[in-house]
Amino acid sequence: MNVSSGSAFGRSIFLILGLILSSISVPGVAGQKVGPSKAEVRQKVAAIIRERLRGTVTVVNGVEVQTQTPPSPKAVETVRQFGDEAVPVLESYLRSRNPRERAAGIEFLGLLGGRRIVGPLQKVMTSEKESYLRILALRWITTAPPEFTIKIIREAARSDSDKQVREAAQTLLNGLPVKAG
Repeated sequence: MNVSSGSAFGRSIFLILGLILSSISVPGVAGQKVGPSKAEVRQKVAAIIRERLRGTVTVVNGVEVQTQTPPSPKAVETVRQFGDEAVPVLESYLRSRNPRERAAGIEFLGLLGGRRIVGPLQKVMTSEKESYLRILALRWITTAPPEFTIKIIREAARSDSDKQVREAAQTLLNGLPVKAG
């Protein structure tokens, strides 16, 4: 084997090795996207919540009425893409002084689904003063696996201070849809 063919072979191996290594994805290296920061998640979720609260305001017989439509598919998908990172941000809305913000936090946690929503929604069930928000939390907690929620729903059916909440919980236990109200 002559020297020139050996070095051509070495250059070829080096070139192939370089191509292989350049195709390997290492998060955070060479400008590759790792995912949104906590600040970005907080900012985007805040924008989604603001949009959710906007609704449509009309005046009926001299009374201002606000209607809401379901969240946009894009908003739901964005929150779902954030996954676990969205939970603490949404949970912070559960402590808002504004009951509409609390309702939006409950709703988006429910839309996020999974085991991760059980703790925050259980807190709503035990500490929320507004019964309609406890009912909303009951409805959405059913998007989590039943093995994590059945005891919470049973407890609400047995001991919630509000009859409507107890009835809603019992309806869920019976496997029937909860009536609005």
